[in-house]
Amino acid sequence: AGAATAGAAAGDDTLDARAVRALGPVAGKRLIAARVPGLAAVHLDAAWRLIVAPRRGTRTLSLPGATLERAYDVVRVIPAGAAGPASPPRLEISGPDGPYTVDAWRAGDRMRPARLRGRSRKLSDLFADARVPRAARGAARVVRAASGEIVWAEHVGAAYAVTISVRPASRSRARPDRAGSASPE
Repeated sequence: AGAATAGAAAGDDTLDARAVRALGPVAGKRLIAARVPGLAAVHLDAAWRLIVAPRRGTRTLSLPGATLERAYDVVRVIPAGAAGPASPPRLEISGPDGPYTVDAWRAGDRMRPARLRGRSRKLSDLFADARVPRAARGAARVVRAASGEIVWAEHVGAAYAVTISVRPASRSRARPDRAGSASPE
């Protein structure tokens, strides 16, 4: 099981599909059974089919006690009743063309990423090119200039010819609470 655990540290909930596939069906199913105990042979067969399926997009498989989610070559084991993902950290943005707003990307949003040297593409296409899993795409944030133009997108980076710095806000800074007074995070 050494090859399959190369991408999965102790306590980690991910497996490398290529490494599991390289083990072969018997050892691969044993590894899956160790991660999700109590599965019947029919469930292990279905999990194996998920592992050997083509690596396009995101696929899920509901099993007794867990869900397997494959996004390209990464397989996440999500225990039944697991809490949803934590909210993303606040962003600290600095640049000369402010003020900036942060919001979720919307279908049809376009951007001129630096790697395309000013050519415009839809964010959905940029996310697909970068092989960003669908779940991560849905939660992706964009930074817009006052004009409404997207100057930074999560998983893509800064726009062409834009000087901007975007990073998670430090937790030591004070931020306003609901009543309007400042309180540390």
